[in-house]
Amino acid sequence: MAAIEKIREREAPDERVDFVYVLEGAVDGVDIFTLAPTLLHLGQLINDSNNALNPAIQKVGVNVRPFRPGSFVVDIDVFRSAGDFAQGLLMTAGLVGVPEILKALGLIADTGTSLIDLLKALRGKTPTVEQVKPNEYRITADNGSTALTINGNVHQLFMSPAIADNMKKIYETPMQSPGVSGVRTFLKGQESETQVLVTRQEAAEIQVPPVVEAPPTDHAVSESTVFLNPSKVSVEGEGGQWWFRRGGLKLTATIRDPDFLRLCKDGDVRMHHTDLLQVVLRETQTVRNTKVVSVYEIVKVLKYRRADEQMELPIRHDG
Repeated sequence: MAAIEKIREREAPDERVDFVYVLEGAVDGVDIFTLAPTLLHLGQLINDSNNALNPAIQKVGVNVRPFRPGSFVVDIDVFRSAGDFAQGLLMTAGLVGVPEILKALGLIADTGTSLIDLLKALRGKTPTVEQVKPNEYRITADNGSTALTINGNVHQLFMSPAIADNMKKIYETPMQSPGVSGVRTFLKGQESETQVLVTRQEAAEIQVPPVVEAPPTDHAVSESTVFLNPSKVSVEGEGGQWWFRRGGLKLTATIRDPDFLRLCKDGDVRMHHTDLLQVVLRETQTVRNTKVVSVYEIVKVLKYRRADEQMELPIRHDG
């Protein structure tokens, strides 16, 4: 009998969250063919998000019960099966709790950028994902005009098209009812500090990007002394995006040498495509899936030779 009680204790939920989903507006009733898919999408969203952040160990049970007209309490039970119990004890410290999952999704308030924030900002545009430090990612689109920083949990959710799609649908589907003006979500008993309101207009802004470019899986940096011929240059002495030829290879590079840029800006160096530069060239290679991308930087210009005068101009570096 004692053994049975221990098993029951192990199988009992170890976390329960009362999450409230409210349809705002003149909502006397909602068509069942609108409401049922919405709740299914909501349950799938929470389940998939938990699986993404807590793979293989923690499971969630999602139950729904009416709270008041037009709203529902979504009881979320977090539990482990008896077979996973011993392993679960060892990994409890690494588990992401349900409130943190809801914050990452944007279903309850948080100070950081959530999945909802990200989808609204991108509006369906294909972004680039770059890891800038541990547990921090930069998301950019529209040639950098849209740039947001997200944490590792939000990044993990964002990389799943199914999660993003269900996020869109839990707002899009109820808007098919004319009386619904928005959706408000919060934790029961903590409404003022956790509530999030998504209006009808904001719901239309939640779009799923067709492609999410994976962050680099590896990178390599190397420096070498090479000879280059200029191709397209900046007469203003700006450092970004100069074109050069390296034998038969044409490449763009950013010049990081302030002394050489100053000579260009002052007019002491006026480059021609037949001129020759000896430089320290830095190449940074990044790998996304199996695609290799190289970015070049000229760290120092060691010598500059004008073809018409056959003279070398050594570049003096202060300090």
